[in-house]
Amino acid sequence: MEQIGSEPDPLLFGWFLFRMSEFRKAERYVEYMLTQLPSNDKAIGNAYNFLGLIYKDTHKLEQSVEYYEKALEIYSRLCRRDSPQVIATHCNLGLAYLALEDIRNAEEQQRQAEEKLINSPQS
Repeated sequence: MEQIGSEPDPLLFGWFLFRMSEFRKAERYVEYMLTQLPSNDKAIGNAYNFLGLIYKDTHKLEQSVEYYEKALEIYSRLCRRDSPQVIATHCNLGLAYLALEDIRNAEEQQRQAEEKLINSPQS
């Protein structure tokens, strides 16, 4: 039990819905969780990143970019700049830009992700 942790991820049920392709339900659940989380919780960044994934998978690419950028804003305040969440969000944002055929921004996001990964203590 100790390996699982004392508190479950507040977005876990949303991930379950997402994996079942219940995108609208997952979106509503994440939006609800955003109203419940304290303002200093990095799970807010995770929620914005998750909304970015939902919007990317439902072809709402501009919204996807908007929410990935919101996630990065939250992470910049609450996480290390080379945290796994920041790196993953840069990758996700790069993929959204690629889907929008914005190659310059896609490459910039991938460059930032690679730079942070190389310089992270986990590498």
